[in-house]
Amino acid sequence: MPIQTTSPEAISLKAFLHRLTTMRPLDIIPLLILFILLFYGYSTWFAKMATMFLAITALLYRELLRDPRYWLVFACISGFSILDHWHQIDNHKFLLSYVTIMLFCAFSASPANQLKIIAGNARLLIILLMGMSVFWKLYSSDPYLDGSFFEYTFIVDERFNVFLGVFGIDMKQLASNHIAIFNLKQAYLGQDLSSIQVYSPPLLKTLAWLTGWWVVIIELIIAVFFMFRTPLMDKLGHWSLLFFIVTTYVPAPVYGFGWTLSVLGYAVSQTYWKDYGRWYLLCILLLIIYEIPWRIYIPGF
Repeated sequence: MPIQTTSPEAISLKAFLHRLTTMRPLDIIPLLILFILLFYGYSTWFAKMATMFLAITALLYRELLRDPRYWLVFACISGFSILDHWHQIDNHKFLLSYVTIMLFCAFSASPANQLKIIAGNARLLIILLMGMSVFWKLYSSDPYLDGSFFEYTFIVDERFNVFLGVFGIDMKQLASNHIAIFNLKQAYLGQDLSSIQVYSPPLLKTLAWLTGWWVVIIELIIAVFFMFRTPLMDKLGHWSLLFFIVTTYVPAPVYGFGWTLSVLGYAVSQTYWKDYGRWYLLCILLLIIYEIPWRIYIPGF
């Protein structure tokens, strides 16, 4: 009788996938937030040192991940880091600070209510994040819907070069933009430079306008769907948020933001559509793949 054998690699992968889908949400959520703090957290020296120390401690004593005092320390670290660099800190790090407060509040409650508190607050954070983002874009005194915001962003931020290159924008011209902007900021070699001329073809302006309106529409859809606490609206909300995560972080590699949204979506999925939680976990794995420096192997980039 033939004996079937399974390679150790197959066993390990099968065990990993099984464990990933059977872990309790209250084990997964704080662990993923810890990873976000460790890899995409705050850049101040004290935050880096404290996060590393707390992460190692939690890996040795896993029960700390459900200790409210543990997350209170992280809330204080994030608060001090934001106060120290409030003028230049990324938006998603404000959101990450709110998440640490959310975990502190949840794990201060009785075990029976902890997941409910996390799911409810995660939903509220998504609604406020998307809703306030739309509000700012529609009512801010700074121009947005005319495309000028993304036109400027596309010109000055090198992370969008691959996205623009897909549509045939000249990479050499974009590179000259970055050099000119650097010279303007640094007063390069003592040059008397008060203004520069940048490359912005009509196609770039069109892409900027379309991108601006697309962001407003998808954010509004996500906020509205999650606002109504019904199974159907939740289902539509999850599909919208998943689509937003999968598509947004290819041209805009702000992966800490994507991770945080994925964890919040996973938490909300525990209300009605628990099976959707695995899609958010797969989104995190996909964001890791997005970080592979594949851009350097594309001809012309």
